Amino acid sequence: MAKIDPSFYDFLKDRNIDPENPYAYDDMTSKSIFLKYKADVVYRLIYRKRGRRIPHIHYGLPYLIDICDGNPRMLIGLVEEMMIRSEKDVLFRKSIPKNIQSSIVIDASKKQYNLLENHPDSTIVVSGNEFNMATDLISIIGNFMHDKIVQNDFSKTSPSTFIVDDCISLEIIKLIESALYLGAIIYLDPVEALSSKGVTGKRFRLSGFLTPKFKIPNRVYSEIKLSAIMSAHELNKRKSDSHITSDNRQIKINLK
Repeated sequence: MAKIDPSFYDFLKDRNIDPENPYAYDDMTSKSIFLKYKADVVYRLIYRKRGRRIPHIHYGLPYLIDICDGNPRMLIGLVEEMMIRSEKDVLFRKSIPKNIQSSIVIDASKKQYNLLENHPDSTIVVSGNEFNMATDLISIIGNFMHDKIVQNDFSKTSPSTFIVDDCISLEIIKLIESALYLGAIIYLDPVEALSSKGVTGKRFRLSGFLTPKFKIPNRVYSEIKLSAIMSAHELNKRKSDSHITSDNRQIKINLK
């Protein structure tokens, strides 16, 4: 990874780790660096490329249990689908190739996203415009996390969780409450009961079941305010709109 990602190369060098031979270190270093950031490195290595092949990383019972967040219905659904598509080896034991498992997991994640998008409580009106739980709220969060964890320079503080702060409008807060009820986001605060302020001031992460769709690892690290995520999205949107306007203007000039 260090050979193709200068930011990760610098990350190792800053910790006195030789990027050319990063494995010749004690157990403490292995646990604090290699094991801790292994998932991030794997996702960066795979998803920074723009290949169409399904990566063989979404497999194995421990992984399936992890992304299901304790929901037995989701776990059973995944296992049943895998059993249907499995093959028998020479000893007549059912064998499920990693690529098949990964394909099933990704398809199930996208299906769950589509269900959220089309749920009766998923669309609200904000400032006169429709705002959907999946295509707007969840996608804004998921794409932000993907950029921070996978696409941007490597950082040990890349956020994977968010806090609903006071800058979030009441309309979106209600949608967040619906997302929590539908299992699209997971509540992380140690005190289980929500306060009189509801979800405001509370910490959440995306459902593990949605992480394959957004190509991010299912892990809990640092946090960021939801308003900061929304602001970053609006800024990127304005930049994108500005580029489109500029390109259209250039086309008109060239046609004259």
